[in-house]
Amino acid sequence: MKAKILFNVILLVLVFIPGITYAQNEVISSDLSFSTVIRTPGKSSSSEPPSFTIKFTINDMPNDRSLKDPKDYDEDELDMLDLYAKIQVERKNSELGTPYVAPSSKERLTVGPNSFNIIYEVSSKQDVEWYAQDPNYIKPHAKEDIELLLDNDQILIIKKEAFNTLDFSSFVLLNDTQREDLLDALGGFKSIYYDRFDAGWRDSGSDSLNGNGYIDFAKSFNLFNTENLFLFLEVEGLLSTDIDDISSYLKISPVSFNYKKIHLDASYQTSLDSDEQRILGRVSLRGLIKDNPLDSYVSQLSKGYNRLRLKPYFNAGVSAIYYTQSDDSELSEGQFLEPYFDFLYIVPISEKYTARFDTYLFWRSERNKLDFISDNIKVQGTLQLSYGIGTDAEIVGKYSYGTFGLTNEIDNRLMIGFLMDILSN
Repeated sequence: MKAKILFNVILLVLVFIPGITYAQNEVISSDLSFSTVIRTPGKSSSSEPPSFTIKFTINDMPNDRSLKDPKDYDEDELDMLDLYAKIQVERKNSELGTPYVAPSSKERLTVGPNSFNIIYEVSSKQDVEWYAQDPNYIKPHAKEDIELLLDNDQILIIKKEAFNTLDFSSFVLLNDTQREDLLDALGGFKSIYYDRFDAGWRDSGSDSLNGNGYIDFAKSFNLFNTENLFLFLEVEGLLSTDIDDISSYLKISPVSFNYKKIHLDASYQTSLDSDEQRILGRVSLRGLIKDNPLDSYVSQLSKGYNRLRLKPYFNAGVSAIYYTQSDDSELSEGQFLEPYFDFLYIVPISEKYTARFDTYLFWRSERNKLDFISDNIKVQGTLQLSYGIGTDAEIVGKYSYGTFGLTNEIDNRLMIGFLMDILSN
């Protein structure tokens, strides 16, 4: 009988002691707060890409304890650091009830003494647009308990119920200043929203229905940047299957600087047949028109869909131009000064449509003179309507109009093609 009692006591000890020990090895946290941080080159480490961070601070840490550094985790403990499987950041359109999950391929985790940070790298306009949506539609959500190690190897447990009671009603992912910081870190508005790649068919520019294939592209490469100074290589062009197309060209800007709102660049531009060639140097002021009187009307065009309404972009400056070669004797080896104003406005319509208005107004001086006459005021522009057929492609229709600067000839065209977002990353 005594042996049986002793056996039961030993059995109870074997069953309950590990549970007690494990319980003593756990610490439950119920006081959590959060904040948002924008990191851009020059404002943190210039070697890191621009990023948006959600910082979760643990306010009831045990005395004299801190979170264990992730690099000190043992191999069998690394699963704890996979917070992306446990925390999902969702964006919901309150009118449509449609959930969207944040991009996950560029997430990183860092751990501080009393906080953990989920870092989302921002490298394209899609990233900026995603995080710039209406903040009332954003909510991080824990799918299971979060476990992290303390520096004494105790397990800190944040219950999913406690995490999900955080008040995210005023959760601001990006305010206007943070959005501009990210845009600047990615090269500014022009670099993000002028980068393009579309291909298709365009008419011949005459009364004939004949046309030709085209590729229209632009891309900026960030070579160097600090907090206020950015150096780029820029390439753009309109390539046509008709080599004599008067509006086809290739332009390379090996030197392009942004300093705050001021932009300087030097570039070389040539027609595809090399009959027209020129060198340009430009200085300009670039920025967003923040007080947009049309915004209240434009907002109605999205029909309740949660789409980013971009502020109009302007670029005002002056170009110094020298034609190294031209079939036009008025242009060949001529020097010109050209004040200009460039305006871009992108308008979302309903769920899938996007309208784009791009106008370039310039006033060219007389050949080798600083004289300006009203006949030399010219305009070149594009009206574009596109329909999204996926995350990276759109069907696009464009109508270009006005005077093409390189040849100084009037050229109006209709273009139909596919716009592919393969250059923005």
